[in-house]
Amino acid sequence: MKIAIIQTSLVEPTGGERQSLMLAISLQKMGHEVTIFTQAVSVHCFPELQKQVTIVAASTFLQRTEQNVVQKRMNIPALYVLRYFKCLFQVFFFYRSIKDTLSKFDVINPHNFPMEWVSFFVKRDFPNKQIVWMCNEPPFYYFSQQNLMTRLVSWPIFYIFDKCAVRAIDKIVTLDRLNQSRVLSIYGREPRLIRSGAEIETVSHSAAELSDCRRKFNLLDDSFIVLSVATLAPYKRPDKTLLAIQKLHNKIPTICGIFVGSGEMEQVLQDMSVAMSLSDSIHFIKHVSESDLAMLYDICNVYVFPANQTWGLSAVEAMLHAKPVLVSRDCGVSEIVTDWENGVLVDGDNAVSIADAIFKLYKNNTSMCFIGSSARKYVLENLSWTKYAEKMASQFEN
Repeated sequence: MKIAIIQTSLVEPTGGERQSLMLAISLQKMGHEVTIFTQAVSVHCFPELQKQVTIVAASTFLQRTEQNVVQKRMNIPALYVLRYFKCLFQVFFFYRSIKDTLSKFDVINPHNFPMEWVSFFVKRDFPNKQIVWMCNEPPFYYFSQQNLMTRLVSWPIFYIFDKCAVRAIDKIVTLDRLNQSRVLSIYGREPRLIRSGAEIETVSHSAAELSDCRRKFNLLDDSFIVLSVATLAPYKRPDKTLLAIQKLHNKIPTICGIFVGSGEMEQVLQDMSVAMSLSDSIHFIKHVSESDLAMLYDICNVYVFPANQTWGLSAVEAMLHAKPVLVSRDCGVSEIVTDWENGVLVDGDNAVSIADAIFKLYKNNTSMCFIGSSARKYVLENLSWTKYAEKMASQFEN
């Protein structure tokens, strides 16, 4: 099959971007011809993976640039409304620029919002094209708190155009039951549930390599490392992780936190760490290579994922590296966690809950090793990019 994956951008190295790249790579290994169409590409977004796939970047005059992708969001209703309308025009002009090329593909596979809107134009121009939406998350408009005026003015975009676009989609796929329920509630359609995979790390790092990694990121050999790999955004709740580390600073003198990622809360978190006198114990890393990320997973003691969102690929990656993961009960990836067996469920919006779980693990190394080992076993037996690609390919076939 000739498969066109439509991804909003490949600028920030986050879960949705990795997922689309790994899907393309895995489908290629199965013999399919795959191209990723996107609005923007950055060398910081998994460059090792980008080299393995064909990527077509079709920017429009409305497209944001690499330099201003991460901005502070201003809580001004008019700006939110303009953003939604801008998204709609971006999608329209983006589609126009790739329309002729898309005509040659058998399957159209949009991923992150607002790329599902491409479906409206595809089905209008090519009624027989198979469209499968990998819905990582429905538009935040439907379930996030917003100003009443913003919701009223934006209503036509979502309750008219968005729903028309989704009606043009043949199949919808989600990664977890949380997202399934959201899609069913919003669109009245039952999506297929397909879990994404995780990279099977085949390289065994020596003690010397891991020690070099610690020095590279200014970590002591006896540091108790709490790792977070996520966009620094409010719904990811990185501030709760930081507050938990502060609460444990006296109980665990060697505790330190590593936050890999960037986002609108970056400066807020840095200011918090200074105010808490933790600037020497907290490390912010915007971009890391695949090899460095694998070693960070290896050297960390616990991984914290307190987000309020669907799925959570980085938590699965940490599980694969045999690390005990602390996962919020209200995120999608919690569905594969059995409490205190292959992970730990916490109240992601409560720093005390996170701190208590970290301290309990710190005091019981046997439990920490057992949970990490069970986590790796679960991922190896149930989740892989090959399995994900095979199940997605079965959805692409009529």
